[in-house]
Amino acid sequence: MKKNNNFSKSISFSLVFISLIIVFPKPGNSQEQNSELYALVEFMKVKPAEVNKYLDMEKTFWKPIQEERVKQKEIKGWRIFAVRFTGTGDEYNFVTATFFDDLRTLKKVYDVDIVKISPGKDNDKAYQEALKSREVVKRNLLIMNSSTESNVSYKYLQINFMKVKQGEESEYLNVENTVWKPVHEELTKAGSKAGWSVWKVVYPGGFGTDYQFLAVDDLSEYSQINMADIESIFSKVHSGKSVDALINRTNNSRILVRSELWELLETTQWQ
Repeated sequence: MKKNNNFSKSISFSLVFISLIIVFPKPGNSQEQNSELYALVEFMKVKPAEVNKYLDMEKTFWKPIQEERVKQKEIKGWRIFAVRFTGTGDEYNFVTATFFDDLRTLKKVYDVDIVKISPGKDNDKAYQEALKSREVVKRNLLIMNSSTESNVSYKYLQINFMKVKQGEESEYLNVENTVWKPVHEELTKAGSKAGWSVWKVVYPGGFGTDYQFLAVDDLSEYSQINMADIESIFSKVHSGKSVDALINRTNNSRILVRSELWELLETTQWQ
């Protein structure tokens, strides 16, 4: 995308089409509970031989641009993740994420002075190389529905893709908020995880899609994977209630399509 046919002068960003945009709570701080938070997540396919080049482009070309956008309060923040345990046959192996708190931002166009950010560089060439370094497989626009409060930084995210039947979204969210959120709050207090959140997929929408929600577990270190004593915490939080009934209610509210492990590689500051 160019302005005045000269990319080296500025980049004109339209958040509907931009190739690097958003998702998940910022490392080290809780989310603002009283404001909306959106995330446009982009799923990237990078060939094994191009990984180092791709990561270098993200770090040296795109990250400074996103940092400038944060300073200008255009976005809340930006992240890049590596999807672990993938192979050449997988649909994607990297994910970029940018956060913003106003849906109207999608309609706006932003200008970033690329010469100021990267003086003396051939930015037209760098931009073309950035586009060629990966394939954008798909994009998801998300909105956060619920989260725990935490001041612990995360290094990994366990992304749980949930499929919900038509007409049962309210029941699913009710289960997450009344059954599981208190459990995740206790697990966070116990240091078994760094946080938890639930995100709804705004686009692409419809119940014909593979999933409609993402339940996200924040982990500060690799050893936290499956370390939580969920059974004892669950019994403590829901003392006097039928555990079997709550588990059955959970299973009836959604289908866990799959889980993925994302490792945080690069991040901007948070606005």
